[in-house]
Amino acid sequence: MAKGVSAALMMSVLLVGGCVGDLPSGGGKLSFAGLTKPAAAPSDVAFEQTAAPDAKQYSEIISELMARRSVLAPASEYGRLARAITAGPSRAAEAELRASRLRASAAEKNWLPTIGPSISLSSLGDFVASLVIDQVLFDNGRKAAERDFARADVEVAAVALSQDVNDRVYAGLALHITAVSATQKAALLGRAESQIADYLRIISKRVAGGLSDPSDRQIAEAALSAVRSKRAAVQADAKTARAELAAMVAGGAGGADAGLPTVTVPASGDGALSILQAQATARRDAASATMQRAGLLPGVSASARVGGGGSGVVLNGGGAGLGLGTGASMKAADAARDAADLRVGEAREDAARVAARSAERITALAAEVADKRALAGQQAANLQLFERQFHAGSRDMLELLNAYEVLVDQQLATVTAAADLPLAQLDQARALGRLVDGADI
Repeated sequence: MAKGVSAALMMSVLLVGGCVGDLPSGGGKLSFAGLTKPAAAPSDVAFEQTAAPDAKQYSEIISELMARRSVLAPASEYGRLARAITAGPSRAAEAELRASRLRASAAEKNWLPTIGPSISLSSLGDFVASLVIDQVLFDNGRKAAERDFARADVEVAAVALSQDVNDRVYAGLALHITAVSATQKAALLGRAESQIADYLRIISKRVAGGLSDPSDRQIAEAALSAVRSKRAAVQADAKTARAELAAMVAGGAGGADAGLPTVTVPASGDGALSILQAQATARRDAASATMQRAGLLPGVSASARVGGGGSGVVLNGGGAGLGLGTGASMKAADAARDAADLRVGEAREDAARVAARSAERITALAAEVADKRALAGQQAANLQLFERQFHAGSRDMLELLNAYEVLVDQQLATVTAAADLPLAQLDQARALGRLVDGADI
C-alpha cells in the first residue's frame, strides 16, 4: 500500500511540474493555460521548441536581420567579390552563434524535471543507491527568465555574426578599391613619365644648343625621378592590396581593375546593426536581472526518491533567503533593466548621429569629385594653351613642365576623391548591415 501511495505521489509531482513549471515571471499567480504543445515554427527564423507553455517561437531581431537586402548589385564587381568573400572559411562568430543556439535549445527544456542518482553510506556501512526526481513548482519566474536569456543570447550572437560578415566584406571591398585606385594612378603616372621624359629630351637638346641653362635639365631630371618614385610606390600599393584580397577571397581576387562604381545606400540610421545589438543585449540583461531578482525570493520545488529501501515525495523551499539587504538587491536588479533600456536609446541616438555624418560626408565627397574633375579639365586646357605659347616662343620649357606637373597632381587628387566616395558609401552600408543579404548570412 505504501509503495502504491509513493508511486501516486511521484506521478503527481511529474504532472504538477509539467503544468506549473513555467510560471509567469511578473507575479505569483499560477497559470494552467497553454498546456498543449505549440505548433512547430519555420526552421529559418524559429528557435527549437518544446512543450513549454510560454515558449516564444519567433525572434523579431533575427527576422529583421534575415530580411535585409544588400545594396550591391549581384552582377557588379562589388557583388561578385562580396559573394566570394562570404564563401570563405567559417569565422569565430559563426561558431559562437551555433553554441548559443544549442544553449537556447537546452534552456527551452529547463521546465522539465531533472533526474539523477543519489548514493549514500548507511549507518551499517552499506552503500544505498536511489533515484531522485526534482521538479520546480514555483521559482518567481527564474526558469522563464533563463529561457529568455538564452533566446536573447542567440540574438546577440546573430547580430554579432552579421556585423562580422559585413565588416569582412567591407574590408575586402576596401582592398579592391585601393587596388583599382592605385592601378589607375600607376597608369596616369606612367603616361606622365613618358611625357616628362619627352620634355627632358627637348630641354637636353636646348641646353646642348645653348638655348637653355643647364639647371633646366636638372629640374626636368628631378621631376622625372619624382614621377618614377610615385609610380613605383602606387604599384607596390596595388600589389599589396591584391595580395591581401586574394587571401580573403575564395578562388582568388581577379577583376581588380574593373572600375570604381558608386552605390546607393539608405541614409536612415534606424536600421543600424548597433541598434539591434543594443536591443538584443538589453533583452539579455533584462533576463539576467530577472533571474537575479528571482533568486532573492523563496521558491518551492518537489523531490521524489525511488529505491534505496524507500521512496517518497518531499516539498523543498529555495531561494537565497531574505535579509536586510534583499530590498536593495531587488532594486539593483530593477535598475539593471532600466539601464539596459537606456542603452538602447543611446544606441539610437549614436546611430542617427553617425548616419547624418555619413550622409553629409557622401554629399561632400560627390561634390569634391565633380569639382576636382572640373579643375583637372581646366588645367588640361591651360596646358594646351601653354604648349601653343611655347611653340610661339612666349613660354619656356620649364613653365610648360610646371603646368604639366600641376595637371598630374590634379588628376591624382581626382582619382583619390573618386575612390573615397564609394568607400564612404560602403562604410555607410556596413553600419546598416546591407553589404550582404541577411538570408545568405
